[in-house]
Amino acid sequence: METYLVIGGCGFLGRTIVQALLARGSPVAVFDLVQRYFDEKVQYFTGDLTDPIALGDAIKKSGATILFHTASPHYDAPVAVHYKVNVDGTKTLLEVASANGAKCLVYTSSAGLIFNSGDARDIDERVPIPENPLSSYNKTKGIAEELVLEANGKNGLLTVAIRPSGIYGPLDQQGMGPGIAKAVREGQTKVQVGSNNNLTDWTYVDNVVKAHILAADRLSECTRGIKLKREEIMSKSFRNVSLTTKARPVPTSQARPLGPAVERPANADEIQKAWEHAKTVEQRRTLRSKYDQFSPASLASMEKENIDPFRVDGQAFIITNGEPMYFWDIAHAFMLGFGAPQKHVDHPPITIPKPVGHVFGLISEWLFWCIGKTPTFTSVRADYMCAARYYNYEKARLILGYEPDVGVKEGIERTIEWWKEFNSAPKS
Repeated sequence: METYLVIGGCGFLGRTIVQALLARGSPVAVFDLVQRYFDEKVQYFTGDLTDPIALGDAIKKSGATILFHTASPHYDAPVAVHYKVNVDGTKTLLEVASANGAKCLVYTSSAGLIFNSGDARDIDERVPIPENPLSSYNKTKGIAEELVLEANGKNGLLTVAIRPSGIYGPLDQQGMGPGIAKAVREGQTKVQVGSNNNLTDWTYVDNVVKAHILAADRLSECTRGIKLKREEIMSKSFRNVSLTTKARPVPTSQARPLGPAVERPANADEIQKAWEHAKTVEQRRTLRSKYDQFSPASLASMEKENIDPFRVDGQAFIITNGEPMYFWDIAHAFMLGFGAPQKHVDHPPITIPKPVGHVFGLISEWLFWCIGKTPTFTSVRADYMCAARYYNYEKARLILGYEPDVGVKEGIERTIEWWKEFNSAPKS
């Protein structure tokens, strides 16, 4: 049995990974700056990620064979903090990991690395990280991911990077849910930036955790010489992505709703009866174009370059819910759950066009810079609210066996329920 050490295990994602590992009976330990939780079955180690002695000691004493690196500062943290944690901390971890017994490392990266304020529709892992990232957070996360993947296979350590898109869920006290709850509480729900015609990906935390654990399991198999077979992978069929929208039968010539017609078909009764008893198609074979990552043309091109498209180690995997939705539809669902007036959702009193929102963001940045504070609204955030931003996660489905278990709608409901309970509980 593998033993796990979750670095940043007292944070939002890290804590949820710890709970999932405990639920399946896996030995787990935590390394973090501060211990916020107490579990009889969990070893806790406190220390700085950039301290090789403290970090190496935690890996050795816990007996960890697989590491989850989830530690990361907030997006709005100072630039120096981004470099210290994301870059220096990751370097330190790579230096001490294998020397203290670890053989696998799963790094929490971000799908946002390949988003650069413009529209990003159905893009996958082949898109390169921009030379000029949007922020110091994106830049340092990108540097860290490159360090992790370059370290694969060195000193007996196998690595993988998981790129979730827009994580949300219970235990999150800084993300989208809490941010909207604060806006509702302060009456800031009357303004909408953009026309809400941009699809975006948000991913429920339990689905992100599932991807991390699947990646860890795949790396563990690699250490035992178990490799994925191309034929098995390419013969996979995918289930419908229907957690929120629900799956419905597909009309055919033999089973379909009967619409208006000059003359009823001779077998109308059979068609109608077959439709009433039609079953939802759960699995479908994938039809590919030459642009797909796993099309015959793409695979042949990678083989010429000696690239193994079916490897797990040394790879990055995009993770989403597979249910891109309009940005403000998701925001409005949170608003309603936190008590915003229905009229503000149905007809936002103030709708600001994207160019105007961008200018307002620039002005806000300048004003806050003058007073030495961090702006709450920026040009980058304005662009983020208005840009199409959804990803193709087929690589994770094929190679990791990943499928989301919790839909966007159910995830929002769970998050709202947790937030209300969290804020109503007495604080010690």
